[in-house]
Parts: sequence; C-alpha cells; structure tokens
Amino acid sequence: MSKATNEVIAALKALFETGDIPDGTDFDGFIQLIQDAVQEHEHKSSGGGASGTGDAGQIAYPDDISGLFLDGVLSPMVLTGAVVSEGTDAGTIKVTALTALLRATTDEDGVLTPVSKALEDNITLAAADTVYHIALKYNGGEPTVSTQTGQCNGTTEIGIGVCMKDASNNVFFRQAGLRLSNGLAKFHRRAAHLREIELCRGCGITHADTRGFVVAAGHIYHGINEVETTQRTSAVDKFTLVYYGDDPTAWQFTADQTAIPNDQYNDYGANPGLVNLANNEYGCFWVYMVMDSEDLYVVYGRDTYKLAEALLAQPPAEIPTIISAFGVLLGCVIVKKGGADFTAVQMVTDVFFTGTAAADHGALAGLADDDHTQYVLTAELINSSAGAEDAGKPIKLGAAGKVNKNMIPDCYVGHIDYWSDVDDEISLSSTPGDVNLPNVVVADIPGDVTLVQVIGLLKVRMMIDSSTAANAIAAACAIRVKKSDGDWGVDDVALIDIPDNAWATGASAREGGDAMAGDNDVKSEVDGNATYNLRFEDISVDGDNLLLKDVQVGLRVYFK
Repeated sequence: MSKATNEVIAALKALFETGDIPDGTDFDGFIQLIQDAVQEHEHKSSGGGASGTGDAGQIAYPDDISGLFLDGVLSPMVLTGAVVSEGTDAGTIKVTALTALLRATTDEDGVLTPVSKALEDNITLAAADTVYHIALKYNGGEPTVSTQTGQCNGTTEIGIGVCMKDASNNVFFRQAGLRLSNGLAKFHRRAAHLREIELCRGCGITHADTRGFVVAAGHIYHGINEVETTQRTSAVDKFTLVYYGDDPTAWQFTADQTAIPNDQYNDYGANPGLVNLANNEYGCFWVYMVMDSEDLYVVYGRDTYKLAEALLAQPPAEIPTIISAFGVLLGCVIVKKGGADFTAVQMVTDVFFTGTAAADHGALAGLADDDHTQYVLTAELINSSAGAEDAGKPIKLGAAGKVNKNMIPDCYVGHIDYWSDVDDEISLSSTPGDVNLPNVVVADIPGDVTLVQVIGLLKVRMMIDSSTAANAIAAACAIRVKKSDGDWGVDDVALIDIPDNAWATGASAREGGDAMAGDNDVKSEVDGNATYNLRFEDISVDGDNLLLKDVQVGLRVYFK
C-alpha cells in the first residue's frame, strides 16, 4: 500500500474516530493526498515500484474506507462559486468562477478530479420558452459550462441550475445550489419532483387601498433549497396581469399594475380572451411569485362565479411557462363585479381551495329561477313525528336546539374522537414488560345518547432502530385500557391487538410511522366521561431498542 494511501487512511480515521466533520481545509488536503495516491498507483501499474492494487487510474483503498469516503463523501460536486445570474448580452446567462470535483469517466467509481473555471459570461440559450439545464462538464483539460435540455449524468456532468428566456430575451433562472454528494443530490431531486416549488410560510396576502394588496415576507422551498422573500406591495412593486387571449392568440402580459380588476375573467375556450363578469357575480384572481426576482404575477380566473362557486374554484390548469417553471402559487383573491374591496382571500397555506357557504343570500345560485315551491311555511315544520302521515315534512329544532330523539332511526348518528397528549419518545426493549402510554380524557359525551361502540386509536410518527439489527415486535401483545380509578389486571380490557413482527424496521434504520384502529369494542370499560389509562402490556421487540417517536393514543366513541 502506498505512502499517500496510508496518509489518507490515517487522516480519515483521525477525523471519523473523534466524530469531527471535515471542513474546507480538510477537503483540500484530502484531494491532494488522493492525487498523490493516484500518481503512485499509476506509476506502479506501468511497472513502477509504488505499492497499490487495481487498474491504472483508480484509487485503491480498503473496502471500508473506499465505500465510506471515496464513493460517499467525495462525489461529484461544486465546491465553491458557480452562481448563476443574467449575462451581459440580452437572452444569456453568466456563471461565476468555480471549483468542483468531477469524475474522469461516466463510471460511478471513476477517478475524481478537482477542476476550476474562471467566470463565464454570455452563455447562450438556443430557443425561447424552453427550460434548459445549466451543466458543468469535464472531459479532460479545462471544464466547460453549457446549456442543454436533458438531465446531467452526475459523473462527468453536474447541474448548476436551470434557466429559460422568453421571446423578448428576458432571462429566468433557478440556482441548483452546491452538490454536496450524490446522496444529497438525489434527496434534493426527490423533494423537487414530489413537491416542485411550494410556499412554506408567510407571504400572506392582505387588502390595501382600492383592490391593491400587500404580500408579507415569507419562505419558499424548491426541493430542499429555501428562499427567503421580502414584503411586496402592489402600490410600490407593481405586478403583471396575465391572461390567454387574441391578437395574437398567446399569453398576454400587462406589467406595472397596482390594482386587481373587478370586471372580467379569462375565457380559455375556442375564442380565448377577456369576457365581462356577470352582474352580481365574482371573479377569481390567482397570485403567483417568481422565485428569483420576487416579481408578482396575477392570472385571471376562468369563469364568472356565484360566491359559493368562487370559493370552490381551483387554480387554472394552463399557465405560462414562466410561472409553471419558476413561480409558486400564493393564493386566490375573489372580487365582486364592480367591487372596491376583496370579497375573500384564500391562501394555499390555509385552505385547499375547498368551498364554504355563501356569505349572503344574494350570492346563492338559482335565485332567478321560478322554482320557489321548495320554500315552506314555518307552520309546516315539525319537531316530533306522528308516523307515516308526517313523511316529507321538514324538521325544526326544539327549544334546546336538538331534534327529538323519536325522529332519529336506530343507527349510528356520529362519533367523537378523544386524543391524548403526544409522547415525544417511547423506547421498547427486548425484555417483555408493561409500558405506559399517555392518558386519554373523555369529556362532553351528550347525556341523551346511547354508546354503540368504543374502539382504540394509535398514531406513531416514526420508528427508529438503535439495536444495529433488523427489529420488530417480538411477540403478539396488546394495548389495554382502564379507568384511572381502576386496577391493572382487574379492570383493564384489551383495546388494540398488536401482531407479532409488526413495525418491522431495518438495522439502524428509520421507518415511517403507523396509524392503527383497533377492532375491540371496549364500551364495557369506556362507558362515559372519565380519564382513562392506557399501556402496552407484555410488549417486547427483537433487539434493544426500538424507538417510537411522537406517540399519541385515542378513543373513538360511537353513539346514537
């Protein structure tokens, strides 16, 4: 084994045995030592006297070091620089000076090579309205930066970001961030593919002046990259109105707007364009923010709505590429035709654009129809039934605000869930034993109902193995329940049965949590308002220990 190889091993062991995290200076030293090892190894492969094993050009270490460091921490990555911005020439981008690690071949274990590159300006984008990947490439010699429509291969090519220009040579871009390792890059891609760009918190929309608005500061994520945004106001920062229309038939952008319209919507049909809202109806206006510039775009809704319909409206399926690739939806502003104020603001962090009841009688659909036979006189309302002769009559509540029980059929009419506080961690060992769970308080069960069934509920956010071996429930067991003034072993009953080998977790792994609902009816013990104790009885796992994170238990009470 070469001297350089031994030096790398010694340096790595010294860091990992003490638990220290390598910093930038350590990485510089490691890279130099690795290059020394490569040179000695190549010398030996061509007949030289240095020690080493493997094919020429490959760094050979013991399996534990190679797998842990070379193929793990030292993956193709940007080390410094590579910040994307608009180029000097219109319709181009610029990438700052950079240092990086790239593989010499497309093989997953190809030799890592440190490279550097000076600032490059006026990198061209071939076509308008096309999203390009910004790729740092290495094929011997000096690395290059270029744009391409396909993904980078992750070995001789790594992504710096994505970009696009429009027909007017306005450039949009999104920074990819440092590529710290293949694993981290894959995690980022997974987050980006699953969630794309999303609002985390803040960016609340509030009304200002006449149909103007303020967007609060907030936090937006693209994948695992967080972007902190500043407050924006329509009066000062302006926004761009967007609709799909004629002359020509394309997306139309009207910049420098300060107030949301109150007169039209965007017909996206065979003859696209702006159409007047119907009298006494409402328009939806969808507010987006583009990440790199924090510019605001407001997209017209697709129809004229009654208020109840507007509150149920969904974001338009078709939006410009500038918004779909680089923007995030903040919320929906609802405005009545001719109105000076917003009727409602729905934020993506508050609602999933599900409807609510109309705010006033005039906003209900169908009032203009000649079908008022559905309205009845108060004298026709009944609170108790004489039998079949009352079929079809409307019901009114009694003096206590309740329906007379003789009006309700013998069936389930509802249930109430009662939950415990959250226990942040419960540790299960290989020794069978009883493990207490948080108490559940049952309160405010209506006094005039009959309990039909009571079952148990269990939620676990995550399971973590700390035994370094595959882990699971070692033998069938149960969660049991009793009143707080009862005795274990005397008054308790089985609430939820947990089968053998449940909650299987890999060695030193984390598994997503579980949600369980038992099928044991425990109304013989849970028979009214009281505090109830719950615990795992005779529970054990295969190895020490299995950790349950954020555990919560509950009781579901069905009544009629």
